[in-house]
Amino acid sequence: MNTIKISYDDQGYRVKPSGDEVGRISNKIARTAKKFERGELKGVITKIGSEGCTFCPATFKNGKRNKDNFEQQQLFALDFDNKDPGRKVSFEDIRERADQNELPILFAYDTLSSTDHDKFRVVFTNDVPIHDRRVAEAVQLALGEMFPEADPSYYKDVSKLYYGGKKLIYYDDSLPETSIESVFRNYTYYTRKKYKDNHYKEHIRGFSKKTGIALTEKGLLDVTVTDHLPETDDPTEDHGATQYSTNGKNSPTAIIYNHDNSNIIEDGEIFPNKYYLINFSSTRNSSVKTPGEKSKNHKKYRSGVLRDMDKCKLFHDFANGGRKLPHHELFGIATNLIPVETGTKYFMKTIFEYPNLYPDDVKNGKWEADLSYMEQNDYYPQACDKYCPYHKECIHCKNILSTVHPKRGSMERVSGCHEEFCSLKEMQDDIYNAVNGAFYASGRKFYIIKAQVGGGKSHSYIKLMKENSDTRFIIAVPTNLLKEEIYEKAKSQGIKVRKTPSLEKIKDEIPDEIWEHIQKLYKRGRHRLVHPYIRKRLEKEKIPCLEEYLKERENLKTWDGCVITTHRYLLSMDKRRIDEFDAVIVDEDILFKSIISNQGEISIPKLDKLMKKTENCQLKEKIRKILKDAETQSCIGTQGFEWDATGGDKATTPFDLPI
Repeated sequence: MNTIKISYDDQGYRVKPSGDEVGRISNKIARTAKKFERGELKGVITKIGSEGCTFCPATFKNGKRNKDNFEQQQLFALDFDNKDPGRKVSFEDIRERADQNELPILFAYDTLSSTDHDKFRVVFTNDVPIHDRRVAEAVQLALGEMFPEADPSYYKDVSKLYYGGKKLIYYDDSLPETSIESVFRNYTYYTRKKYKDNHYKEHIRGFSKKTGIALTEKGLLDVTVTDHLPETDDPTEDHGATQYSTNGKNSPTAIIYNHDNSNIIEDGEIFPNKYYLINFSSTRNSSVKTPGEKSKNHKKYRSGVLRDMDKCKLFHDFANGGRKLPHHELFGIATNLIPVETGTKYFMKTIFEYPNLYPDDVKNGKWEADLSYMEQNDYYPQACDKYCPYHKECIHCKNILSTVHPKRGSMERVSGCHEEFCSLKEMQDDIYNAVNGAFYASGRKFYIIKAQVGGGKSHSYIKLMKENSDTRFIIAVPTNLLKEEIYEKAKSQGIKVRKTPSLEKIKDEIPDEIWEHIQKLYKRGRHRLVHPYIRKRLEKEKIPCLEEYLKERENLKTWDGCVITTHRYLLSMDKRRIDEFDAVIVDEDILFKSIISNQGEISIPKLDKLMKKTENCQLKEKIRKILKDAETQSCIGTQGFEWDATGGDKATTPFDLPI
């Protein structure tokens, strides 16, 4: 919390305002919203608590104090007037209950009409401003439910103003904060304790209906805390409570976060944002199973990970009873144990193992309830930077789990990692130097140059082609579209260049029957039969687009300049033809783009079944050879064959196994 914004009137009163003065304050206060720095808060709180200055925790748009003009709220107040003789309560009672429910009080004061501390107000601070009125109202209602002795007219209306007091009876200069997650989790705990396991979810459902907050599959309030946002088409940039859109429509998910802490890097440390996601009832909760979706039998991490977690210094302190950990450190560890098999049991076992450190049975019992709530709501592991006192001393990833047990095949950014950036020109020059160095290197070798998208790869090899006009280059790119683009760029530079013709480009001019047959040949891996088939058809009928296509191919064979082609075309070229060129440059990964993506698979049992079923002798013999070689080899090569239409399989579609 760096600043707090409230509606504030600096006019003090010794008696409760009445008559015209009430209207003056009401009209003025919405226009006098003020933002206070941390260092200013004590003075402002003293004026409110001891000098009778009026305030409203919320601020408003358009200078009008009403619900419809709600702007934001970070302070939450409860008013205790003890009018009901059967429900009298002291400030000490309220403070004790607040502590039990992780709701630290910022300040409290006796009201102007208080005698002997019988009427007082308490004020809590949320860790971030809330810009969504629905969320603010839900937080106030949850506080009111946990403190039923409070005046309901106050906690049900976010636009209520509060007159100042005659005496400040409590102030915590550490400026403690609660959070949206803590409020709703402790509201659930309070409700469960009050109404017992058999009935508390009925009251949770009632709260859901009043506030509109959706319920999870387990019947709990759908409120999540995370350090990353879900995928979204158009996340809004405004801080506080935001609406993010999905498919161009407003989604009823409030996202609360602290804009001031975003993108902060300190000594290479990782400072992810903390987001509170509150789903409202008209949206489908991601934790609710879709039809046919199976429940997970296991958690993300097996229990063996617990041994690795002891490598973490903070976890070692916890597991071995090295010291008493404060609540926020215990909470951070708990979130990292939620995704681990037996993790919550391990947490409670450790707590009970050291009664000298954690002697409070009430708090220990609450931990059991909290862990159950966190487990049912699938809490994310909290980031080390948010709670660990050692996060600047060790090399760590995002959280304990990603540090001690990173996901296989993944890369994790560690603390202390400083990203170095360079200018676009420097990057382009570096890529060109790499391409140029590979071109002039001695010997016939393969050189792989890794460069990011938009780094200037095509610019570099076009420049190289221009500088070496007497050299024959063949450039292979992933798509026909990119082939056209590179061809036009090279041509504009005065380079002697041609492009390979494409059937794809003229497919709309090719008769459907012929195009479909060509596609079948390609899909079966019988590329070399495409052009003989085209020539055969041209002998029977005149098809101008195919005649022009073959003419371009023939002209290309005698071309002595550079050629721009595609990955697939390059792979179908004869080695003798490729050797006519001085340099071959392949733009992007040809293995991933053209070879791996064009693979299929068939199991050995299915091959065996096919061999027994087919009546074609050629296919049967080929499968027999494959199965025999598979007993001793992991990589097998076989020759293709031309299908014999008289082989007995006339009713089936002819095919070959391109192995």
